[in-house]
Amino acid sequence: MIALALGLADGFAPRPGYSLRSAARAPLAYSTQAHNSLLLRATMLEVQDVETTTRELPFYARETQPLPLQETADLPLSSEDYQQPQGVTSSALAPKEEENKFVEFAALGTWIAGLSSFLLINNFVGPWPAALLQAIPVKYFGLTHAVSGMLFGGGIILTTLIEWLATNSKNADVLNFYFDKVPALDALVVLPALTASILSGVGLSVDHYDSLGQAPFHVVGAISTLLAFAAWWAGTDLTTQGAAMEAIEEWTLGDTENTDVPRIVQLRKISNVVSCLFVAAIYGFMVLKPGYTPPLVV
Repeated sequence: MIALALGLADGFAPRPGYSLRSAARAPLAYSTQAHNSLLLRATMLEVQDVETTTRELPFYARETQPLPLQETADLPLSSEDYQQPQGVTSSALAPKEEENKFVEFAALGTWIAGLSSFLLINNFVGPWPAALLQAIPVKYFGLTHAVSGMLFGGGIILTTLIEWLATNSKNADVLNFYFDKVPALDALVVLPALTASILSGVGLSVDHYDSLGQAPFHVVGAISTLLAFAAWWAGTDLTTQGAAMEAIEEWTLGDTENTDVPRIVQLRKISNVVSCLFVAAIYGFMVLKPGYTPPLVV
């Protein structure tokens, strides 16, 4: 009976290299090369050469083994294991940031120069481009001027109020969100609206008075104030958005509860107030029409 039990145990024994866990997962199979004793099988399970003992096993029955040192050395490091090399600092990114700032300033300068040239030509030379300004119906100029003026003035006043509330809250999340979204708002709403307002205003002047140079004072004053606002806004608001965002990011890394918001954010509040005064002056020219006397109707 003892011999029969040992024989049955040898017939159903796993092949060399199986662990208890892998043997439970692997399909049951008969081994023609079974060892003659349980002691020999236990010895084989403790063999250290895992690669040799598991090579003959099915892929689904093999144990996951750690890779040798020379193999793991070639694997890419995770972000948690990465350490910045000695001597490499964030200042290596400075040239790219400086290049982006140069491109931004160049684009703003080109925009201001283009609008200024357009106004100077129409004021001192004559309608330009005359064919285009005369071909567009005046009602389209009027609609564009009304909608763009609303978006431009409303955008400036609304962003000013939001920035004041965000600054006074001293909430790092709110400030980071605001300064992350305000450049997109300016680029998509305020900047196109300001440009369209100036262009459509010149178109209305050409239709009503033949040229911008012959228009009454309130027309020239409103358009000139628009251009002055564009220069002020570009020089004090658009150019400080990036610096304010960087200052807020550094401020959030420190003790935000016991320190005031960065100085550049506080100075932007003054710039925003002046921008709102420009908007009020523009609407004052358009509505009050100082120095304008309507012609008598006979």
